[in-house]
Amino acid sequence: MSDQPVPLSRFRAALARPRGHKRVEALLSSDDAAAQVEALDIPDLYFLVKDAGLADCYELLALATPEQVQGCIDLDVWERDQVQLEGAKPWLAAIMDGGFERLGRVWRGLDPELTSLMLARWCRIWDHSLGEEPEDDVEAPLYATVDTFFTLKVMSEREDDV
Repeated sequence: MSDQPVPLSRFRAALARPRGHKRVEALLSSDDAAAQVEALDIPDLYFLVKDAGLADCYELLALATPEQVQGCIDLDVWERDQVQLEGAKPWLAAIMDGGFERLGRVWRGLDPELTSLMLARWCRIWDHSLGEEPEDDVEAPLYATVDTFFTLKVMSEREDDV
């Protein structure tokens, strides 16, 4: 066994990097912030957002790719082989802050099985091809799909628990 000291320069450099809010600010203020954010590995982006706080990372998430967002959501919703959809709500709320176009791009990039689970859990869905129609006492807002085959109602927190 050698008594030579282990070079720690790589670890010292990692420790010296800006952390949390400062790292987010440094990324966002760089000349090509979008490329800098896109270059982040999914775990790096996830832990950066967790370190700085989701509420302070709306701009950062607006620059993230749909694949990066999918990876971050996956890290929060999967517990071994069980999905915990509540973990996705803060991420989707943060993405919605970037506007509906951004949400649409991210939603299309999400895993179809995951989006199906979210819709099934958080929406009441009427299939018009089966003759289903919303009851008269259903409160608005209701959303028709583009193909008009379905009508959806996003459930409130109270209705989720029923």
